[in-house]
Amino acid sequence: MPNKHSGSSIVELTSVVAIVAVLVSSAVPAVEGYYDKKRLIAAAEMVYSQLQKARSEAIARSEDVYVQFNVDDGQDWSLGLSTNTGCNPDHTLDDSNPCFLTVDDGDEVAGDGDRVLQTETSKDFPGIRMAGVTFNSDSAKFDYVRGTGKAGSVKLESAGGYRLKVITSLIGRVRLCSPSGDAHVAGYPTKSCSW
Repeated sequence: MPNKHSGSSIVELTSVVAIVAVLVSSAVPAVEGYYDKKRLIAAAEMVYSQLQKARSEAIARSEDVYVQFNVDDGQDWSLGLSTNTGCNPDHTLDDSNPCFLTVDDGDEVAGDGDRVLQTETSKDFPGIRMAGVTFNSDSAKFDYVRGTGKAGSVKLESAGGYRLKVITSLIGRVRLCSPSGDAHVAGYPTKSCSW
């Protein structure tokens, strides 16, 4: 009668472990690329939404609203919304000239308690570089009469080399695009998206 084995041999287990290791190691770059693109998309969508918010706030408040960009080396960057020109997005409400909007807390009296900090930083988007801001004085201005703005753009690039660009036109239109080629992020138009 043949001898029946109920378990696996060391050679079989070693082979299975080796196969699993090869499969996992080949999947890691794909997963890293996926998250690299997701962080870039999140950063670009945030910049897009802050520019849109500034335009909407300018019209609603009947007051010009600015988006101030502060870019140190591309890796460290911040932006902030304010009705004050030249605000510093790296400042808190306790510092001089922070980026804030006044939001009534219900008592219909404008005071320090109504100041709400309106800033975003690169710390929330690791590995995303702000490759260039083309607004004059690194500040996008939206006019309160028609929501028109300064023409300019913000270029964002991931650690893996993917690129997205946020563009604002003179009429205040804000759009996202991605240049063609290896840096392209699927789902975003390439038309008129020079880098």
